[in-house]
Amino acid sequence: MRKILPYVLVSAVFIGGCAPKLIPRADTNKPRLVYVQVDKNKPDDVRICAESPFRTAHAFIDGIMEFNLKRLKELIADGLTILGVFGDGDEKKGKKSAEEFYYHPEKLMGKDVGSTFELMLPMKKNGENSYEILIERYSEIIERKPDREELTTEVYEQRRFIASFEPNGNCLTNVHAIDPAWMPKQKK
Repeated sequence: MRKILPYVLVSAVFIGGCAPKLIPRADTNKPRLVYVQVDKNKPDDVRICAESPFRTAHAFIDGIMEFNLKRLKELIADGLTILGVFGDGDEKKGKKSAEEFYYHPEKLMGKDVGSTFELMLPMKKNGENSYEILIERYSEIIERKPDREELTTEVYEQRRFIASFEPNGNCLTNVHAIDPAWMPKQKK
């Protein structure tokens, strides 16, 4: 037994040292959406849009960047439309707000603009079921000159919003901007 014990210990150290470390997959922290079949005849059944308001907001931002309307509809409360969420139930107002959110003003001037959005932490509680959220927008603006030269500009902006959620299912019910426009990102 005494002769085998050193070999076992050396083997354990050697095998343990050669074993690969556990590296989390890239999608480990990605919001995991949970869908529950809701029986409309049972008033106690609640549709779950995500595990938390943060996960709903994060998935909603991803849906906007992917322009995935099906995903966006799955994250909003029953009876609401995507534009209605942006306009307090008014789709015309919501369309204007959604366009202000998504489209960069440089695009209206004929420039190519590509933007990504990121939900920043922490979300600050702002009432019973609403949160103040900060979204950062990174944009690459490409201006094409008449001599075929391209000028690329990078812009970092941020904007604060209030997002409201259903208390039980974390489904999005309302989004409205606090800041009047996208502002240059604040440096820390």
